[in-house]
Amino acid sequence: MGTNAVQNCTAVIISSVTEIRDLHRTSLFPDPLTTLSPSFFLASINPRMWTPRVVVLKSAGAVVGVVYTKELTVAGIKTGILYGDNTLGMMLIADPADRPELLRIGLGALLRCESVRGIRLLMPPDGFELDAIKSNHLLEQVEVSSAPAENHSYLALHRDYETFLRTLGPRTRRNLRYYRRRFVEEGHTYIPEISIEDLRESASAFSSQSVIGSSSDGIKRALNMFSCVRQPWFAGLRHRDGSCLSVIGGWREADDATLFLQMNDDRKYPAGSLSLVMRGYVIEDLIAEGVPRLRFWAGASGALARYVTPVPARRFYIDRSTISWRIFRSSIQFLGPLFPSRADWIRDWITPSSADRDEGLGEEMSSTKWSLKA
Repeated sequence: MGTNAVQNCTAVIISSVTEIRDLHRTSLFPDPLTTLSPSFFLASINPRMWTPRVVVLKSAGAVVGVVYTKELTVAGIKTGILYGDNTLGMMLIADPADRPELLRIGLGALLRCESVRGIRLLMPPDGFELDAIKSNHLLEQVEVSSAPAENHSYLALHRDYETFLRTLGPRTRRNLRYYRRRFVEEGHTYIPEISIEDLRESASAFSSQSVIGSSSDGIKRALNMFSCVRQPWFAGLRHRDGSCLSVIGGWREADDATLFLQMNDDRKYPAGSLSLVMRGYVIEDLIAEGVPRLRFWAGASGALARYVTPVPARRFYIDRSTISWRIFRSSIQFLGPLFPSRADWIRDWITPSSADRDEGLGEEMSSTKWSLKA
């Protein structure tokens, strides 16, 4: 549309699921089955923890931009703290030429909302987003701090599986070969394509067995997200008796494959290294299909974690300068060491730790990862 589209731009904040879903009718979303779509954004939200807050930007009556954010809810109480992540380009939907100005306008609209106490953003460290924050005319009325951050990551693949293995350390390479060979020798099977119904059934069974990572909310969220993309992919490992040992799922978009969900029956088979076996098979398949990299949503764990590259990110704390909010944040910061470890994420979302705190935008701080998976 070009930069003329932002002239006389108006911003409206909506939270209605129906209104947000109806945005797919605009010209911004020619394909409803992508990770940029309103349906995918809604599917990615756990309603127990988040309330959608979407800024709709209009010029001459037409929607020219959408800014996706969501409000953190704790024990059913809305906190007034919003979150947005644009490290994968999924927070701001607009013509590239208009994005800097539309983001500035969108953030301004959120900061003017009386119920908003603060905004937490994950952004590329050197993109237009930083300029949009710095140039906001409301900057003098808020407090801003920032730090390097980690969230999503990706694993570079190679022209063939053996070449990929040679990029790994000797122990990881040995384990990939050893556990896969043992898996086959014991008569188990890798299923390269399973249906979403098979995935749902296996995930439900894992949930009843309290398998790690098999919370009902997490499974429901994943299945909803998979239904909103054009190219979901699922695979499984089957025991020789036909029972499920592991399931994995994600989606393909453009040249990348994203891994979002994996559950392994490690309680019954702790010595099988099921996660590594599954990932080895999947990586070999992706390489055969010419996929250049595998993205790990919210980061990687396990043996392959040391070989991934984090998606460059910086986190921003943007807070109202009201006396009451300052006192509350200072109290949380002071009392933080008394919090039980399971509640650390609450402190981290309200205020950076004293070791990380930076009153400006230019200084580097220690790398931190928000403990609440968004």
